[in-house]
Amino acid sequence: KSGDYSDANIGVTVQTLNAANADKYGYSEDLKGVIVVNVKPNSIASRGGIRKGDLILEIDRQRITNVSEFQKALEKNKKSESILIKIQRGEQRFFLILEK
Repeated sequence: KSGDYSDANIGVTVQTLNAANADKYGYSEDLKGVIVVNVKPNSIASRGGIRKGDLILEIDRQRITNVSEFQKALEKNKKSESILIKIQRGEQRFFLILEK
């Protein structure tokens, strides 16, 4: 599908939040981020607690508003042992740390 981006290293597929998928996953389209549309079983993301439908707002304290920013942030993080991810799930916001 167009607009999907899969990252094999951490095991997620994301889309930039827009009117169509915001409605589908129950988020306000005023929010900015990337929505997790798939999580690979036994991946870093899966073990770290990321779920389908989570909205990724930040990676390593950098705001993520679209798929290309998500890609850049992961590229920048490549040599790191872990990734700090700020998530919105429903009304809750919290941080997860993914250990590579």
